[in-house]
Amino acid sequence: MSRTIRYVCLGALLILCAQSQPNNQLSLASFDQVWQTIQDKHWDPKLNGIDWQAARTELRPKVEAASSPEEARHHIEALLDRLGHSHVGIIPSAAYTDMDSRAGLGDAGLRFEIIGGDAVIAAGPYSGMVLREVNGRRVRERIARAKGEIYAQLAIRNMLRGEPGETLELLLEDEQGKASSTRLELTKPTGKMIRFGELPPMRLDLIYERLSEQTGYIHISSFFDPEALEGLLRKATSDCKTCRGIIIDLRRNPGGLGVLSGGLAGWFLDQSQTLGTSFFRTMQIKIMANPRPSPFLGKLAILIDAQSASTSEIFAGGMKDLKRARIFGRRSAGMALPSAIEKLPTGDGFQYTTANYTSAGGKPLEGLGVEPDVIIEPTRQQLLTGLDATRLAARQWIEKE
Repeated sequence: MSRTIRYVCLGALLILCAQSQPNNQLSLASFDQVWQTIQDKHWDPKLNGIDWQAARTELRPKVEAASSPEEARHHIEALLDRLGHSHVGIIPSAAYTDMDSRAGLGDAGLRFEIIGGDAVIAAGPYSGMVLREVNGRRVRERIARAKGEIYAQLAIRNMLRGEPGETLELLLEDEQGKASSTRLELTKPTGKMIRFGELPPMRLDLIYERLSEQTGYIHISSFFDPEALEGLLRKATSDCKTCRGIIIDLRRNPGGLGVLSGGLAGWFLDQSQTLGTSFFRTMQIKIMANPRPSPFLGKLAILIDAQSASTSEIFAGGMKDLKRARIFGRRSAGMALPSAIEKLPTGDGFQYTTANYTSAGGKPLEGLGVEPDVIIEPTRQQLLTGLDATRLAARQWIEKE
């Protein structure tokens, strides 16, 4: 997502209105706002041949007749599903509960790989174990209902949220299929909490370390906070200026500010390049990468997975097309469209696309993703032994003679 609409005062007004209006009236107003926004702002005025008026005629009465806000939201999402692409959807109002406070931001400290429809813990003392239940709620069912891996991960994270100090009851399964319960206390999250426009709060982790004398490693969890990212890259390229190569890890990175893809690329290029082009309804904008005064020009490996989306894909796809980087891991999410977010009368968030996008090589990434040069699918056996096969393969490529 490349930009966000801030409707702070309007959002507060709508919340006040929500206290005095029936839910179905708020849902109808939200449906109308969603329909009209797509009608006016979608990059394709023909909406890919969809009869948008007919969709309104069919679904608006269902919203009006809905017996609950959840049912009404379902019909609004059905309207958006007809567009058939990413970066359009409804963010439930519950996701904004903690927007103005730190309450409910307790962190379980777990990360996962989705393997065979299960959430397999990817690091730490429980690495390789399957998370079956959280406080009696079945994880596999949440994964099955999610529209893709990136949404499955969000569903799992929501299950593991709570107050710092709160204890969760987890049901885990080991490699022999034996289930056991454990209690996990939520802690204050590491990294920096980011609140941007109408997005729910999220954590930003920026990490740099030397894996060896020859290899540096950078992890970027999302593309926000340009100043912090600038500081990280300055430190990394200075400390690692004699390295053979640098690994940039964008796994589990859902994106952020699209312009930062060009900013990141500039640290690894010696001339101005175009990473891709955004096609709006009335104009085109190229995503430019301009070189820094002392860029790092050694080997560059980029790690991606099915949760790498949006800005991550713009950067990885562009650098691959420019033949500046070698890509390791799994095909990215295929969710590479610029978008905006605004609040609805119900208090839900509404994300919608503002442009189409093609990479530097003229290829669309939407629905296709970035194909790695070296495909590595994580296995449960690797996780049980604590092996990060993707990072290891990138390091071996950098360090081989």
